[in-house]
Amino acid sequence: MAIGRRRLVGRVATTLALVAAMTAAPVSGASAATDVVFEGSGWGHGVGLSQYGAYGMAAVDGSGFEAIVEHYYTGSTVKSLDDLSVPVEPLWVNLEKDSEGVVLIAKKTGLGDPADVVVTRGSDTWTVGVNERIDIDWVDGTRNCDLEFRTSGGSLIEDAGRATCDIDIDWDGDAALPTRKIEIDGCEISDWNGREPGNEDAYGSSRAGQYARGSMVVRAPGPGGNGPFDVSVIMDLEDYVVGISEMPYFWGLAKHDAQEALRAQVVAARSYALARQLARGNPQDNSCKAWCHVRDSTADQRYVGWGHGWDTWIDAVNSTSRLVLTHPSTPSSHQGVVEAFYFSSSGGRTENNEDVWGGNGREYLRSVDDHWALLDEVPNTRAEWTRTRSAAEVASAVGLDSLTSVHAIAWYESGSVKTVQFTGKDGGSTKVIEKSGAWTKGNLSLVSRWFSVSYGPGGPGPVDIGDSVHAEDILWLWNQGIALPCGDGEDHYCPDDDMVREDMAAFMAAALELPATGTDYFDDDDGLPHEDAINSFREAGITFGCNPPDNTHFCPADSVTRGQMAAFFGRAWNLVDGIGSDYFSDDDDSVFEDDIDKLREAAITFGCNPPTNSLYCPDSFVTRGQMASFIARALKQLGTG
Repeated sequence: MAIGRRRLVGRVATTLALVAAMTAAPVSGASAATDVVFEGSGWGHGVGLSQYGAYGMAAVDGSGFEAIVEHYYTGSTVKSLDDLSVPVEPLWVNLEKDSEGVVLIAKKTGLGDPADVVVTRGSDTWTVGVNERIDIDWVDGTRNCDLEFRTSGGSLIEDAGRATCDIDIDWDGDAALPTRKIEIDGCEISDWNGREPGNEDAYGSSRAGQYARGSMVVRAPGPGGNGPFDVSVIMDLEDYVVGISEMPYFWGLAKHDAQEALRAQVVAARSYALARQLARGNPQDNSCKAWCHVRDSTADQRYVGWGHGWDTWIDAVNSTSRLVLTHPSTPSSHQGVVEAFYFSSSGGRTENNEDVWGGNGREYLRSVDDHWALLDEVPNTRAEWTRTRSAAEVASAVGLDSLTSVHAIAWYESGSVKTVQFTGKDGGSTKVIEKSGAWTKGNLSLVSRWFSVSYGPGGPGPVDIGDSVHAEDILWLWNQGIALPCGDGEDHYCPDDDMVREDMAAFMAAALELPATGTDYFDDDDGLPHEDAINSFREAGITFGCNPPDNTHFCPADSVTRGQMAAFFGRAWNLVDGIGSDYFSDDDDSVFEDDIDKLREAAITFGCNPPTNSLYCPDSFVTRGQMASFIARALKQLGTG
């Protein structure tokens, strides 16, 4: 099916053309000088399952949950825990971290005669009646807590005194239909997943934090620590998944027809929790920064406890009971179970995990197609978004006095922005600052890293450099007006073509900000596009000509050798040779040997045979891509000379 929405930032590593075609036109009028406009798609970290993509696969394409998860988790397979040798132990879920005081109310669920709620501390036990309170307060600087039992109105029933904060609370939480639940007084949990757009009033905006499944524990810090306590619930994995609230439950209604997306979400949530449990081990080790295997927030997964679920979600849990995602490449600690990250939606393609969090790439967390998230039929409110920031605000964020231009200059495989280039004035001087897409998103409060931005001179760069190792340097120069198009068109750079003397003069004149001259030094460049740059090049003493001793010719169409380039750079930046340095073995007979050593001493070149780099290849021609990198290094390390 054709994609209805415009994909805003669908650039991939193999082509830079797509974003160039889709970058918004510059803002006209007064706002062009004052506002920086970011247009984008998606929301979330971008790794793993795209929730709106799952909706599209289910509702539009009719895909089943297994096809959905096996698409988003590359090479994974859905298996039952019954067919795996993975130990499934009770799961610890943290509710309150570093709490100095908590009031727990022992309520009933209304599903039968209420069972006892039993509180245990050491060898002491207490039975708590319906709506009675359990008050726990930490004693500063110790591992002890004061424990009191009170009526629903607050009257003291019993002061249990001061002792360890290690307290267990049990009821019939392992029953299919628990009759008791524990409410954390003052804890309100947003019920957004239970509210269907257009029918919000039917479900309310929030509910009290209540927990009926499993049992509850209060624990002092891990071994040897003094400090506030944690509150966690311990439960069966399936009971835990019932309380997950990460995808709108109403997607399972007939009018949405995305029940398979809910099932995919269940499998992902179950897999994630089990993988975390296996990796984190003993809850007391504080490996999840509390007594737990997982936290109840989006730091892990949003667990909302009792009273939030719909039949659609419960059906999704039951119909996928004990199913998890597996992959042979998972760490040994995960025992084959995939750590199934998920997020809202992308800009058309998901992220590689290492591009978001660094570290090593995981085989099952590869960048994959996510066009479904942007389909018109999918109710994704962040399929397109716009954020406008003033030029002054952006300049301040990056540390500039004023802003000249902003351009994205590098992208990840997913199409999300890797690097943004900000140019402006700092103390009267022009300064170029590069920031990551993640930095830009966070510091300018953007919705995601899938965005386009084009403010000021320059642009997103030529369309033919996606496979060039010199792409970032080309773009860096391009957006400053130093790197110029080749003969294939205004949006082409031709990085693999030889650099000719005319273009080299133009590049270096712009890089060095050489002043114009009224002298016409050569007779073979008349009428050429860069004749003025050639004359400025000669005026600065960087070149003298190509037909000594007369030097009336410049030979503008001749290719530049690496040896010649070293001489030009040496004169342009007044490079100094290292004492007794002889870096390369193949330039001993070259007239440019001293210049070559100066170039290496300045770290503008490293050689032509990596990783040994014992050769310079002085007679080889310089490509336009290589020249961009040489100039970029010189400017970044030496300035304009």
